[in-house]
Amino acid sequence: MINQKNTGTRKSADADSTKHVVDAIDVVIGYGGDPIVNGVTMSVSVGEIAAIVGPNGAGKSTLAKGIVGLLKISQGLVKVNGQELKRGVTASDVARMGLAYVPQSRFVFPRLTVQENLEMGGYSLRRPDRIVRINMMLEKFPILKPFLSRIAGTLSGGEQRILGIARALMVDASGIVLDEPTAALSPQACDQVWSTVEGLRSNGLGIIVIEQRTNAILEIADRGYVLVSGACVATGSGRDLLHVHNLGDIFLGKLPSR
Repeated sequence: MINQKNTGTRKSADADSTKHVVDAIDVVIGYGGDPIVNGVTMSVSVGEIAAIVGPNGAGKSTLAKGIVGLLKISQGLVKVNGQELKRGVTASDVARMGLAYVPQSRFVFPRLTVQENLEMGGYSLRRPDRIVRINMMLEKFPILKPFLSRIAGTLSGGEQRILGIARALMVDASGIVLDEPTAALSPQACDQVWSTVEGLRSNGLGIIVIEQRTNAILEIADRGYVLVSGACVATGSGRDLLHVHNLGDIFLGKLPSR
C-alpha cells in the first residue's frame, strides 16, 4: 500500500520499533537557514533494505548525514539500535552504536592498498581483532581476496564500492547507510553492488540506501521513502512504489487531490 502524505501532517514511526536499527522521527535538519529536511519519519529493521529516493536537491544525503551523526538534528529525534542520538553525538559515536556509513564520494583511500583500506576501517580495534575482522570481510566479500596488495584506486568502480562497504563494516555493525552507491557505475558494476547489498540483507543487516537509480533500488527494497523538497511525500514497499503509475508526478510534488 502506498501512503501519500501532506508535508504538514505529523508522522509517526512504526509502532513496534524493538527490532529497528534506525528510527528517525519528525527529523528537521538544516545548515543555518531554511531546513533542508523538514519533518521526515523513516525506519529500517534488521534484514531490511530501506530506499530513500527523490529528485536532486530533495534532502536525501542531508538526511543520511543527520542519521549517522555528521549533521545536527535541529528537531525530532534519531535512534540507532534503540539509543537516541543526543546533542554532541559524533559520527564515531554512531558507528560504535552499530551503524556504518559509506559516503557519496569517498568510497576508499585510493592511494592505499586494499588491505590498508581494511586496516583503516578497523583502526580502533586491537591488532588481533583487526586481523580477525579483515578475514571476516574477505569471507563476506570474496571478490576482494585476490586484490589485497593492489592499490585501491586501480580497482574497477564496482570493486571500489564493495571495498568501501567492507571497510565501513570493519567495525561490527547491525546496519549501514549507503549514499549513492552506484553513482557513475556501468550497468555491470551496478549489478555487482546490488548483489552485494542483497547479500548484506540476507546476513541480517538493516540497510538504508540513498539512490538516484529509482527503479533498480525499489525493485529490491523492502521499504521506500520518496523525498521531495525535504519532506517525505510517499511511502510504501519498494515494489508498491515501483508500480505507482504517477511516481514521476510524485517526484515533482504533484500529489493527487483528496
